[in-house]
Amino acid sequence: MTEGRYPPARGIPGKARFKKPADLRYGETPFDDLTRGELLRLVQAYHSAAVSANGVLAMTEHHQKGHPYWGPEGSGGRAKRRLEYLIARCGDGGANSGSERIYRSFFRYASDLLFPGVEGDKDYWGIDAKGEMVAPSAPGDINRFTGLPLRPLKWSDITPKERAA
Repeated sequence: MTEGRYPPARGIPGKARFKKPADLRYGETPFDDLTRGELLRLVQAYHSAAVSANGVLAMTEHHQKGHPYWGPEGSGGRAKRRLEYLIARCGDGGANSGSERIYRSFFRYASDLLFPGVEGDKDYWGIDAKGEMVAPSAPGDINRFTGLPLRPLKWSDITPKERAA
């Protein structure tokens, strides 16, 4: 398999693939040597994390209404606006059917694969014998609808079969 293959068959790149901070020169970033496929997975991981963080920030802000931290000059307010700006670029900008469609079509399943080392972040989405996604369950469980064992989700289960034109 080539490194630049699209779509990539693996998760986010390992730490060794990033440029080391001590080696960076002016204008360089840790991401400069990543392939297109690695960058795609990294962007997907950042988007998933940004959506999660935005929800947590919204709940925290709600419980601290009026606090300067959440105002236009506060750190919380600026961080929340940045996340909302980024999230709006790839969706239709809100908690609605369009945004839900993005989640259901990819991130619902991919989050388990994007964050393999994060404890407590596993939903264990499975695939039944027909190749269809099934509800979360622990590994080794039996699908209650088909009576068949579930298997762990793989990248090949959620990557497009053909590249979109």
